[in-house]
Amino acid sequence: MEKIFRPKSVAIIGASKERGKIGNILVENLQNNFTTHGKNSGLKIFPVNPKGGKLKGLKVYTSVLEIDTEIDLAVIAVPAKFVNKVVEECAWRDQPIKNIIIISAGFGEIGGEGLKRNRKLEELIKKYKLNILGPNCLGVINATDGLNLSFAKSNVTEGAVGLISQSGAFITAMIDTAEEEQFGFSLIASLGNKLDINENDLLDYYAQDEDTKIIALYLENISNGKKFQTKLKRLTKTKPVIIIKAGNSQKTKEAIQSHTGSMAGEASVVQTAIQDAGGILVENLEDFVTIIKVLNNFQIKRLERARQKDGLAIITNAGGPGVITTDLLEKYKLNLHCFTNKEKKGLKQILPEESSVDNPIDLIGDAQEDRYQKTLEFLLKVKGVRGILAIVTPQAQTPIKKIVEVVAEHNKKASFPIFPIVIGGEAEREAEEIARQRGINNFAFPVVLIRALQKIGSWETKQAINDEKKQVKKTKGAQKTLLSYQETEILAKEFGLNILRAEYPKNGKDLTKIITKLGTPLVMKVDSPNIVHKNAKNGVVTGLKTKEEINREFNRFHKDFPGEKILIQPQVESGLEIILGLKRDPSFGLVLVIGLGGIITEILDEKIILTGRVTANQIEAKLKKSKLYRILKKEKIDTKELIRQAGRLFELGLSDEKIVEVDINPIFLYQDKQPIIVDFKILKSREDQ
Repeated sequence: MEKIFRPKSVAIIGASKERGKIGNILVENLQNNFTTHGKNSGLKIFPVNPKGGKLKGLKVYTSVLEIDTEIDLAVIAVPAKFVNKVVEECAWRDQPIKNIIIISAGFGEIGGEGLKRNRKLEELIKKYKLNILGPNCLGVINATDGLNLSFAKSNVTEGAVGLISQSGAFITAMIDTAEEEQFGFSLIASLGNKLDINENDLLDYYAQDEDTKIIALYLENISNGKKFQTKLKRLTKTKPVIIIKAGNSQKTKEAIQSHTGSMAGEASVVQTAIQDAGGILVENLEDFVTIIKVLNNFQIKRLERARQKDGLAIITNAGGPGVITTDLLEKYKLNLHCFTNKEKKGLKQILPEESSVDNPIDLIGDAQEDRYQKTLEFLLKVKGVRGILAIVTPQAQTPIKKIVEVVAEHNKKASFPIFPIVIGGEAEREAEEIARQRGINNFAFPVVLIRALQKIGSWETKQAINDEKKQVKKTKGAQKTLLSYQETEILAKEFGLNILRAEYPKNGKDLTKIITKLGTPLVMKVDSPNIVHKNAKNGVVTGLKTKEEINREFNRFHKDFPGEKILIQPQVESGLEIILGLKRDPSFGLVLVIGLGGIITEILDEKIILTGRVTANQIEAKLKKSKLYRILKKEKIDTKELIRQAGRLFELGLSDEKIVEVDINPIFLYQDKQPIIVDFKILKSREDQ
């Protein structure tokens, strides 16, 4: 990675004299940056093009094999059909070039011939032990050292943000946005097709880079989610990581189309895994940029104080915006500081009689900069205030420039952030200009800032995840089979899961004995790996009370489901219906799901998802933050029983890597007795190859 981001010598293969060509832009960007940036003044550039000649004062080599000196990095920008030949030439040299960025497109993203090129390139990577970024990528930028190895714009603002993106267009948009929004970059990397180097490799490098204080990622898919989550958890202890994960709206095909599969869809698993590891997951570009601005321009250490339990203070020169902001803080679960009587008395001494000294503090419409100054000076001394939202609305006598200058000045003094919120047209534009000159930002709308603070508040050290077990074999393409209830029952009992027993009558005589043994009412089900949804096939009948109706249904089952097993169970008392499930996610491994069952699940979509190495403490911690916990308490049900059953289910999943999905729907919970599992499905992969 050091030779990719800080090379001492670079070969640009596909260098071009034609303006506008990528090979021309790459050479121009390198020259424009390193000649004006002291740290890179010794960089050696070797343009390569079969035509030879000169380019921007540099000798152009006809082949990378012609260069007889050590080269740290090759950047390839030739048509796709020539790329693999060029990669081989890099490896064949007496001094092989092991680190390569492939800008060229035309690989896996186009299918057909592109996939063939992909496979060949993968073979070359393994054969020659190469480190390749791309193909189909924008390149890399080290703004700290003034190194631009991309075909993005030449001069990139230096700063503290390390950007990793699967989209080159996203990078160019962020470079422009950064100039506008007053932040800059340390490192930028375009992942492209991620054939070799991926986000996990880059996170390791960004973690140790001293100039990178904030890490921002745009991802369309995640390579090895379990590894990603582990790295993220370690990294977020020292640096905030903001992530946009695109492609969440695409519905994935679920293994057995169960409630578990529905609740633990790809988007839900990704969200849980990132948040559990302390990452800041956002859904849109506005929040992504706002969070970067807040973290960058209001200092991370001061924001950490704002994340503590005590609250925020609002000062405003208009009651309406203050009330709206208060409502927004409540909506996004951020705390307002509650002023003591002594503090209110102190505020009254410095403010007009008409002012409100509750929180929000209303300075009233004629407030000048001196009133903001006195109030801020007072609040800086109030123990428990962890941040201030300074709202300004443009009234005829409001000196916008002077008020923003006061806010900026006190921002330097405060141990917590003070956010200017100047609302409205020309005033907002004036405030933003003044704020930028002083290294902070104005926020035109409170909701954008408050959403960002709420997301930043979720950046916290999570419980430790134990060392991962070995990577589970991928089951994609393998045969899958649904276990019979009889097989499931054996497994459940082995792991201490309280599953409802079942009897399997072979004939009428057996059936009579079972009726005598179990009593009535009874439940009859078809038990077949070929029938996943029994209700849809009329393969479940409940409430069977008389021998006549039991025998009648038994005969019908034999007729409708020839050759299949039929099971009989006692009909148990209904309790609170809960769904427990497991899903083997292809990226993040085993996922545990707990949710409300029955008709409630249609009304209240409440679920808990856990990834990584799940423990009873983790289950309990998540449960207590959910609406499900309040429902359990209301029904006077012991949560420990649910936690035990969920933990045992997870252990069952760990015991066999061929378990793809499990659906317990429902498990009945009671006030005064053990929970009972009524229906239990296990889907396993069967690899006959």
